[in-house]
This record gives sequence, structure tokens and C-alpha cells, in this order.
Amino acid sequence: MAAQQEIDPLVKIELDGPVQDIPPVKVSMKIPGLSASASNVYQDNPDYGADKAFDDDASPH
Repeated sequence: MAAQQEIDPLVKIELDGPVQDIPPVKVSMKIPGLSASASNVYQDNPDYGADKAFDDDASPH
């Protein structure tokens, strides 16, 4: 028997209007017990620590 390749699923989504009109969904990253670590932090500045990846602040820091 010849090996068969796995089929990639395809999904077609039809919308009633432009996708830009769909408001974004706010997702909180504050999950109990969630933590982050980093082997390196930009210029050893704690404002850029790994914990900032999940602080619900969208601004770059």
C-alpha cells in the first residue's frame, strides 16, 4: 500500500458584511497560576520582563 498524505481541513466562512465591521473580542491573559520566564531581558530593564507578556497591557513595554 502506498502511504497517503494527511488531508488539510479547509473551512469556508461567509459573512453578512465586511470583516472590519466585527468588533474585536477582549481576551484577558490574567489566568491564575500563569507565569512566564525569560533567559534574557532587554537591557536588563524590568519594564521589559517576561511577566509583561501577560499583564493585559497592549502597549509595548
